[in-house]
Amino acid sequence: EVLIKTFLTGVDEHWLRQQAEAFCEKYWDKLMRPAGVLAVAAEVNSGAEVTICSASPALVLQPWADKLGIKLI
Repeated sequence: EVLIKTFLTGVDEHWLRQQAEAFCEKYWDKLMRPAGVLAVAAEVNSGAEVTICSASPALVLQPWADKLGIKLI
């Protein structure tokens, strides 16, 4: 929390969202294992509620959750 507050205080939220989306697009193929993405998709398709729970800022993780079609708390 202190780290996030220290580095993100005063940062424009719109700009940060754009950066998060760009990072997701740029690194999706490098960071997401195909088998993992398929497993998440299978769960979603089966009707399961799949959710990311992380201490990372939601603003940064939202593009990943959106692309996977899952929720974020």
